[in-house]
Amino acid sequence: VYANYINNYIYVRPTEEFIQNLAGTFPIWQYTQNNVLLTGIDIQGKYAISNHLEYSANTSFIYARNLDQSNYLPLIPPLSFTHEFAYFGKRNSKFINDYKLALGQEIYAKQFLTSSQNEIATAPSGYQLINASLSMGSILGKNKIQTRLSVENLFNTSYKSYTDLFRYYSHGIGRNIQLTINYTF
Repeated sequence: VYANYINNYIYVRPTEEFIQNLAGTFPIWQYTQNNVLLTGIDIQGKYAISNHLEYSANTSFIYARNLDQSNYLPLIPPLSFTHEFAYFGKRNSKFINDYKLALGQEIYAKQFLTSSQNEIATAPSGYQLINASLSMGSILGKNKIQTRLSVENLFNTSYKSYTDLFRYYSHGIGRNIQLTINYTF
């Protein structure tokens, strides 16, 4: 739990002006500063279901108030909840020393703490994303190779994130597949 009074907090907000070019019409954003109150709560936990299975969860809520103008600050993340089940273990194999398989969910609510003078359009709807990953570690002499295959937004859900300024023009990132190889020597 936290509460912070910030004198001259700097943030970006849209003006009532627009610029037009070959790519289209775009709003002009301006940095400004005001006295603000930022309060919120972050909760996280982890529970070992068995020796090889664990559950972890995180939630976050932020209340951000512009004290000079008696309204809400723009681009503050909405209420969010993420959780994940992870199955992991160790092996004495020639190629695999350890492994982890994880399946998780991210849930974002619609941001309802907004002020119309700080917005170009209403806040987008809430959404959820499903993520999965598989990682394996191998020992090569005194060195270690960690390989991880992850898929974010597994079901290719269309969404718009409130904190993303590109939400006015396009949806968020679709399915994202990443292969990461770390070699520690």
